[in-house]
Amino acid sequence: MGNKHKDYKYFTHVKPRFAEIEELVKTLSQEQVARYIGISKTTWFEYRKRHQEFDDLREQVSLLKNKLDAQAILSQNSMLNAVRKSVSKLGRSSWQISLMRFLGAAFCFWAFYCYLDFSLWFAIFTSVMMTVAGAFHMAIHRRMNNVDISRRNLLEVANEVIRFRHIYTKWPLYCVPILMIWLFWLVFEEALMIPSDSLRDGFYTGGSFGLIIGGIIGLRMRRKGINDATKVLEQIRELQESEKLLADK
Repeated sequence: MGNKHKDYKYFTHVKPRFAEIEELVKTLSQEQVARYIGISKTTWFEYRKRHQEFDDLREQVSLLKNKLDAQAILSQNSMLNAVRKSVSKLGRSSWQISLMRFLGAAFCFWAFYCYLDFSLWFAIFTSVMMTVAGAFHMAIHRRMNNVDISRRNLLEVANEVIRFRHIYTKWPLYCVPILMIWLFWLVFEEALMIPSDSLRDGFYTGGSFGLIIGGIIGLRMRRKGINDATKVLEQIRELQESEKLLADK
């Protein structure tokens, strides 16, 4: 009589809905299934021990778990490869821009000192400014190439990407003051060395156009660097969450 009383809900809540339960265990935990069909967790596990029908269900749950674990591992590997590609992209985008700045430094020295006859110190300052900018840009990008990306050091990778994004976010605080000094010095040199109004107007027009184009390119590069770094951090966060879910199973 006691066992019949204990098995009452088995015949009213479980057995008539066994086909439904087989589908539920594919997406829900066993505690959630028990709650869904209206029995306690303890009762659910007692029924699992006493009723043979659960043998097939246990095997099905085990096979499903192994399949899901394998799929999760494949997904993690795919996500890790995506992180590697994104970090590699951060490192690759350095040498072209840096080369342009190095060549620009040499051209500006020739143009300002040899062609326009501006002061030697101004030509040197301009060349050094562009050379340092190119070297700094190359250094922060190439550092990303040296990051060893694996599951064991995702925190280290994230810290490097955060540092990269921080530099891109803050660089106007350092570059704009130096650029303003350079602009005032440029106007001073121009006033001394270009007496003709027509030549001065042409110089101002060409210089303003160059500054606008350069500013737009610089701002777009800054935004792209920040967005690319943010994308990598989101990929790392998703991978860490996936690993945590797999570890909790």
